[in-house]
Amino acid sequence: MVEMVIALNVLMLLVFGMIDMGLMLKNSLAISHLAKNAARSYALGTDEGTIESRAKADARDLGLDLGPQDNKLEFTFDVHSDSDKPEVPILHNMEVTLTYRHSTVAGKLLGLPDEVNLKGTGVHIKE
Repeated sequence: MVEMVIALNVLMLLVFGMIDMGLMLKNSLAISHLAKNAARSYALGTDEGTIESRAKADARDLGLDLGPQDNKLEFTFDVHSDSDKPEVPILHNMEVTLTYRHSTVAGKLLGLPDEVNLKGTGVHIKE
């Protein structure tokens, strides 16, 4: 009976750890995909509010939990320009970074915090 209790605890830690890691990987891939699409829209001239609303709708379609007020997904918009060489047309790197607060399944049982920040960055070039 004692051996069963010890073995069951270790087995449950492994199972919940695999579930958490699988969900984090799925959500990380989804965030990277959303950031890439948001950067493309940003480079095409779409305003930031429209990009945010589209990305949040797409995030729900991908199964991400955005919280009661959509506060689990944060956006950062940035533009980097290459203007070192005057003979080359100026290129703008339109960058969008998404930060998603992923809620863990096992949380403190595995020594993880209740939420883990997952980041995805998308960059698209605009001439």
